[in-house]
Amino acid sequence: MGNQKMEQDLKAHMEHKKILAKEIVTFLKGKEQGLTFEKAEKILRDTIEVLQKESRRREI
Repeated sequence: MGNQKMEQDLKAHMEHKKILAKEIVTFLKGKEQGLTFEKAEKILRDTIEVLQKESRRREI
């Protein structure tokens, strides 16, 4: 029973990540003309860097 719950939780978590990824891509496409994977990757890396500096591991 515990294993089944863990599998359900994992599936729900992965589905949530998939939805977030689609929302992020949609947002970036709306902001950036001619978006490529490389551009999106750079934007996201830069964003993570800024968030890490700003948050100092605190909850945002």
